[in-house]
Amino acid sequence: QPIYCPLGTLAVLTPFSLALQTPSVYTCAALLTGNTVVHKPSKYTPGIGQAVAELWDRCQLPRGVYNMVQGPGSHIGQYLLGNKSVDGTLFAGSHSTVQDISSKLELPPHYPLICQLGGKSSAIVLDDADLESTARALLAGAYRMTGQRPTSIARVFVSSVIANVLIDVLAKSIDQIQVGYGEDSTAYLGPMISDHWRTRFHRYGHTLFSNGHTPIRETENIDNLRRGFYVKPAMYNISWTNGAPMLHGEPPGPLLMIYEVQDINEAISLHNQCDFRR
Repeated sequence: QPIYCPLGTLAVLTPFSLALQTPSVYTCAALLTGNTVVHKPSKYTPGIGQAVAELWDRCQLPRGVYNMVQGPGSHIGQYLLGNKSVDGTLFAGSHSTVQDISSKLELPPHYPLICQLGGKSSAIVLDDADLESTARALLAGAYRMTGQRPTSIARVFVSSVIANVLIDVLAKSIDQIQVGYGEDSTAYLGPMISDHWRTRFHRYGHTLFSNGHTPIRETENIDNLRRGFYVKPAMYNISWTNGAPMLHGEPPGPLLMIYEVQDINEAISLHNQCDFRR
């Protein structure tokens, strides 16, 4: 029979995407199972991290049960992981980040490293799909939260029979999307989290174009009177038979990639080649 017992002091490293949900779930799980916590929120969302800390501070917990430290993951996060006083880590973020962390720190095999890794999702659209409702679902899945959720849709495998019609519907809908300040009721999506991520968004679009894929709506900035890193939603038609199918990795930001396929079997085959599948 397994013996359930607390691990001890857990480092909780959380990203800027789902910046309230992920810390809440992780810290609750850790504390309810008898551990103490040192929480490091993303450097991009320190205010939300502070809000989580203040909520825990209102609970009737002894001092030192929940703790928070702010700072970049490259310094503070790696310090926590390498600290011998930490008995385990709960991590949410990218697969490449946790691989880099594990290789650099050479964590022992018994070290509890519990990960939730993002990768974005794919969708398959067949001949009999209702194009209007499908387009709405794809737009929401790809562009809500400016495409920065780990559960966002990045790739669409669509039957060639309806591909042109679906692309036309999506393109017209993209042109109507309002990008602006989050508290503006007409804004469908806001800015990206940082200039670094906006640069990655543009680089990915350039990589797609340089590999022979067709921009339907390019990666572009938007001038805005407010501070922030505003971009237009992008969409590319992927010529996946040209030797660069772009099935691996997580496209940053509001970027949707369309793959035309002959039938469901070809769609499933491409889907199963992706690094990240949901």
